Amino acid sequence: MSITLPMGQQNPPRSWQTFPVTGLADDCGMKIAIFPHVDHTVTLAGDANSHLEMLEGSEIMRHTSKILLGLAVAGMAAAPSVQAETKAGDFTVTSNVSLTSDYVWRGISQTDRDPALQGGFKVSHDLGLYVGVWGSNVDFDGGAPAVDGGLPHLEVDINGGFAKEFSNGMSVDVGYLHYAYPGSAARMGSAFGEYYLGLGYKIAGVGLTTKYSFSPDFSGAADAAGNLVGSQSASYVEGQADYEFPEKIKASAHYGYSFGDYFKIPSSSKGYGDYRIGLSREFVGLDFGVNLYGTDGDGKNYALPRLTKDRVVLSVSKTF
Repeated sequence: MSITLPMGQQNPPRSWQTFPVTGLADDCGMKIAIFPHVDHTVTLAGDANSHLEMLEGSEIMRHTSKILLGLAVAGMAAAPSVQAETKAGDFTVTSNVSLTSDYVWRGISQTDRDPALQGGFKVSHDLGLYVGVWGSNVDFDGGAPAVDGGLPHLEVDINGGFAKEFSNGMSVDVGYLHYAYPGSAARMGSAFGEYYLGLGYKIAGVGLTTKYSFSPDFSGAADAAGNLVGSQSASYVEGQADYEFPEKIKASAHYGYSFGDYFKIPSSSKGYGDYRIGLSREFVGLDFGVNLYGTDGDGKNYALPRLTKDRVVLSVSKTF
């Protein structure tokens, strides 16, 4: 989710700042140009800094309560009685909860650089079939009351597919993921779906994975004049390497590239790349992580710079 400036337009004078908000449906409403499905413009008159300071101040209590709630949930998850997973015949149920300082999706903040409380569960069968659901708070309006109520504050992802690991170290994962944003106005058209195919291979302790995702209805693209242009498709290709060092310190490096019809508007656009480098380790039953996120120069074309610039994100999670 992001608040973006209309493509093909230059920033207006500092005293008047226009932020077109795009609404999308894919991994959370407001992905890429944050909410690619819809282009909604909010104009703030007067000094931009005074507006931002006022909005940020009004959010302190809301975000503090989220953090306290997240820590409480994480603390319960760390209880010795919690099991790693639940087995029932041929089925296995796993769940997770996490608290992160920022929810980043493909290099773009989905919470306006604020904390997120997330969680979900998955039911899988020994044959490889699985279904799952995952949720997170999101913030695509940048704290602007003028658009609050139209843009979503909650993302719920539902997916299903087939995943299998083979004895030779290879693995496959194919399925469908639906991004939903309960509570958002129907006019925002934020929900969307994505098909994916992932392949993996483990050699010499290094886990290598690659994945291709395709959304036929990424939608919400805007032309140079800021007008919405029908439903647009989008693709995402990514690769990741994972390795566990001594002392159970895990390292990972990820790179992805977004492209497709959605990114061809305006015609001068092609797409953008994003990256992540991270370290994690388990302490007292919880997984603590630190990750560096960022996008290449083209990523700034699809969201405000503060939502795409390099940043360090801290997280604590528990899988049970």
